[in-house]
Amino acid sequence: MPIDESRSLDSAMRLDLFPLNTVLFPRMHLPLHIFEPRYRAMIHDCIEHERPFGVALIRSGNEVGAPADPFDIGTTAHIMRHEAIGDGRMNIETLGRDRFHINTIEQTKPHLIADVTIQPMPTADLSTVTALVETVARDYHEVLSMMLELQTAFTPPPSMPKDPEHLAYFIASALPADAVTRQLLLESANIDDLLAAEAEIVMRLVRDLKNRLEDQHATRMN
Repeated sequence: MPIDESRSLDSAMRLDLFPLNTVLFPRMHLPLHIFEPRYRAMIHDCIEHERPFGVALIRSGNEVGAPADPFDIGTTAHIMRHEAIGDGRMNIETLGRDRFHINTIEQTKPHLIADVTIQPMPTADLSTVTALVETVARDYHEVLSMMLELQTAFTPPPSMPKDPEHLAYFIASALPADAVTRQLLLESANIDDLLAAEAEIVMRLVRDLKNRLEDQHATRMN
């Protein structure tokens, strides 16, 4: 199901909500296995009417069972592919598109429904973003190279997006960080702040990996 990038969503909309223990960023893919009856019905409805649903990190509660309480900021998920695997279960491939803010939540169906406002992440200062993109891309490439060296693997690092916004979301999604840290990244006021936060995380990773490599080399020398 292709996404028409020329079509802009209304700033306010209603979304079927899927609280998860993961954070979806715009432009990033998220595969899901759908097995709960309430979400099977929800996804079937989204497929039939070609509409997205909302993914939001769980603040409290669980993915399965009683409705969970989600964080206020999430991302719309568009269903790109779906495959039925029996007993009503299915696997779907989704693509994040728009960041949103949850205004109100109701449960008139077995799953949550939210009134949301689409909340794009702006760029405050282009020159700042350009400098941060160079720093983050360089340091993250170094992180990947050192991780491969630690694992004695020889797979070349994946290519990274050139577009600043896409790169920022790519790094946020790929960083070895916990869900709450990813949520804070998603809640950044602008791309500048997102890249600046990523730069700090990546810099810490570089220092940690360098120490681990030094320890590994020292162990091999003994």
